[in-house]
Amino acid sequence: MSEWIAIFTITCLVIITIQDFKERAVSWFLFPCGFLLCGIQSWVQIGWKDLLLNLGINLFLLLILVLMLLLYLLFRFGIRRLKFWDFLGAGDVLFLVVLASCFSPFNFIIFTIASLLLALLTSLIFLSGRTIPLAGIQAVCLSCFITLQCFIGLKPFNDNWIFLWM
Repeated sequence: MSEWIAIFTITCLVIITIQDFKERAVSWFLFPCGFLLCGIQSWVQIGWKDLLLNLGINLFLLLILVLMLLLYLLFRFGIRRLKFWDFLGAGDVLFLVVLASCFSPFNFIIFTIASLLLALLTSLIFLSGRTIPLAGIQAVCLSCFITLQCFIGLKPFNDNWIFLWM
């Protein structure tokens, strides 16, 4: 069952990637589909209790991230000229919510930072002067991660691997 969920999730992510790269817009229904598929995958692996705990913490971290971005933009551009959605698309924020259902809190932070750095590098190398398809780039990263998870057994839903390094 888990493999089928992974296939459906990757299919949804590929559609998000194609739409974001082509049109710089993603159909709204793909985000709830992605959230639901990732949530089901998490539920199968760790159960409802841990899923809701991870999701709550990750959404709180995401709220802090968006508020810090908003504060930066307020100081940088002032209240009169601030147009938040010119800097970060609604689809990008919705995709971050999808990511919140995929990972434990520490893994969420690691994956978000890594995928944002990859998006930055991609935009500097290939997309000079254009908008960045952030949701599409992060969808590619998540597709690769899910594929690796199926083949080598990565466990993104708990942080137990951290204790191996301590």
